[in-house]
Amino acid sequence: MSSTTIDRYLVIAGHGRSGSNRLLDAFDCHPAVFCRNEPNKPSGSPFLKLPDGFFPSQRADFADLWKPTIDQAARQISVRDRLRGVGKDFVRSPIRRAYARHVFLRARPRKAAALFAPSLRSQTSPAEPHYAEPGLVSLAYPVFKILLTPGWLIDAFDGDPRMRVILNLRAPAGFLRSWRHRYAEAAGVEEVFRANLNSLPRILQHFGAEGLAPHGFSEAALYESELWRWRYVNEIMLQRLKDSARFTAVTYEAFDSDPVGQSERLYAFAGVEMTAGVRDKIRLLENRLFKPRTNTRFRDEPLVAAAIDKVLEGSPLNAFWP
Repeated sequence: MSSTTIDRYLVIAGHGRSGSNRLLDAFDCHPAVFCRNEPNKPSGSPFLKLPDGFFPSQRADFADLWKPTIDQAARQISVRDRLRGVGKDFVRSPIRRAYARHVFLRARPRKAAALFAPSLRSQTSPAEPHYAEPGLVSLAYPVFKILLTPGWLIDAFDGDPRMRVILNLRAPAGFLRSWRHRYAEAAGVEEVFRANLNSLPRILQHFGAEGLAPHGFSEAALYESELWRWRYVNEIMLQRLKDSARFTAVTYEAFDSDPVGQSERLYAFAGVEMTAGVRDKIRLLENRLFKPRTNTRFRDEPLVAAAIDKVLEGSPLNAFWP
């Protein structure tokens, strides 16, 4: 591996509210893996120079833009990175781990530290020397969680054979419930619906479903609009990448029922060694993402069921939850 490029990397892809943080944590249990959490979002990210990633750009030169972006991102950290207190081969000092977690990732201490290290003024900074030992981050295996950007991965996949992709899926009913409670209600359901309308015409055109476009806001239209986005993000990657040995998929439900077994499969896919110590760490991971509710009744269950029947008719994604 050279000092400027990486020879392989993994992308955890899909839609939000699907358990991708837990999957990232499972890879983060390995001492040689460097996990990046949504590195495309913070200021200073090299991904921000790329075209929008929701739809494929179909640019012939996209892989030429993507590859140096990935190489740069594999040497950085940002305020979104989780930087859990797991020992890393490239972070040998406990002081470095404490500094990164308790100073770098907190706004006030970060602002103070930026007086002495100007690179910290951006939300994205070089991993060395703020987190990793000098010269060691280039030896790590980068794992990126990058959601809602199927266009990027499709455009770059054939042109960058270093890339491996795990499509992380969650059953649509569970996804919609979580999305409603944890995102839409906080952001404002009508505002979210209006934002969805920006991408919906092109999505419906892709599926030949222009006649199913909603006519104004309603609770039913809200669920349908988001489920169309969910279907597009997941299905387009599944359809375009499924025949490659560098692509696999995992469901939240399968991982939740057997975290160690699924991690062993995904580690093997990524080409990362599974050791007894790593297996023990994964076994101890708690599911803090979607805790069971004491009241399992969801008031919009009929609307969710209707949206699933309408939007996912004929979708190959249905095969993941027979």
